[in-house]
Amino acid sequence: MLKINSKGMVEGVAVRPTPNKSGTIKPKLVVIHDTAGSIDNDSSIDWLCNPQAKASAHFVISRTGKITQLASCEINCWHAGKSIWKREQFCNSFSIGIEHVNPGKMRAGGLTAWGKTYDPDQYGIVPATTPHHGSGFWMPYTEEQLAASLDLILAIRDRYEIHEIAPHWEISPGRKVDTNPLFPLASFRGRLEGRQDEEMTIWAKPNAVIRDWPSFYSANLAEENVPDDAWFLPVKAGVYKVEGDESEFPQELRGNNVSHQLWYQVEHASPKRLGWLWSGHVKETRA
Repeated sequence: MLKINSKGMVEGVAVRPTPNKSGTIKPKLVVIHDTAGSIDNDSSIDWLCNPQAKASAHFVISRTGKITQLASCEINCWHAGKSIWKREQFCNSFSIGIEHVNPGKMRAGGLTAWGKTYDPDQYGIVPATTPHHGSGFWMPYTEEQLAASLDLILAIRDRYEIHEIAPHWEISPGRKVDTNPLFPLASFRGRLEGRQDEEMTIWAKPNAVIRDWPSFYSANLAEENVPDDAWFLPVKAGVYKVEGDESEFPQELRGNNVSHQLWYQVEHASPKRLGWLWSGHVKETRA
């Protein structure tokens, strides 16, 4: 179990001080990021420690699960940029930033924004679309990386009594898309609040429908319409291969050549049973 000392440093992890910092903070939020660069851990750290980058974070977590701390949790690091959380702007001044080594949004074939290609079969890269991320191809996080991330976040919770976590896309909507759609945000939020489940509140849009399984076949409609402002506590979430005739797809997916989508399994109706909501038909808020 990780422990943070009185100086805001995690005991027993690698340290690489960054010059890209300013002043002190009283942290009350954890912001999670993707490095959106090479999956080489050292190159990500080198960049965040380069004064020319004018960017930094408190931690970098490699794909092997190695945690490197770049600054005390009580120092202002430059990871959030223009941002807002619960009407409070400039999240750098009150948040701890954690970078996960991940190439971020890619094109078909694993092509990155800087021209490098990662083998989709080797790295498990899949296409996915969400209202927050748009359409793209994404590299899953490793089990070691997620385990290290969760351990770190729980240590931050215990030291600073922080119970809120936000991906960069949530505090900078429309400007950022990290963390990617494959990050288990619901599970992390549940654990951060002391739960073992994935509790969060799902608010359905007026045009939402619930389906018996995650596909767009018209035959699998569990309920034709969901009442306006209906809300659910999802059982689980997952990215699934798109199934169904394109004529049955939601309008925003037609002609986009997408193959995977994010879905939420929810309990609904009376008698209660399980069904699936497409992510494009919901908006998420924490319970």
